Amino acid sequence: MTNTLAFLSILIIFMRLYSIFGITFLTEGKAKFAERITIFLLIFEISIILLHLFFNSFRPLLPPILIFLKTTQYQFFMLKNISVEGILYIISDITLLLTFNFTSDTAKSFNRIFLTYTFLINALLGIITLLF
Repeated sequence: MTNTLAFLSILIIFMRLYSIFGITFLTEGKAKFAERITIFLLIFEISIILLHLFFNSFRPLLPPILIFLKTTQYQFFMLKNISVEGILYIISDITLLLTFNFTSDTAKSFNRIFLTYTFLINALLGIITLLF
């Protein structure tokens, strides 16, 4: 089970990197697949955080930006598995999902910039977590 979750974590890190580069550097017509992967990743992150509320076995699949939920030293829990950090991350993911296909260039550029930073931080923290 641990090997499967580690493989999924590595796969998700590479999917985040692909979606960052696909959305940032590909043209509008070629970026459709990267956009679909990005939407899938956002929905996957929201569902994993919500599943973690009830099942602790989903802890290794949490986004790496929520690394403080994986340690016992920095647990800012409101209830057993509900943390302020997790709620803020879910709200930001839902905001990114809702503003993903806006026709406004301002909202779309804000979405892409915020999404790039979020995925890049998640990918870097995921690689650091796997190495150490």
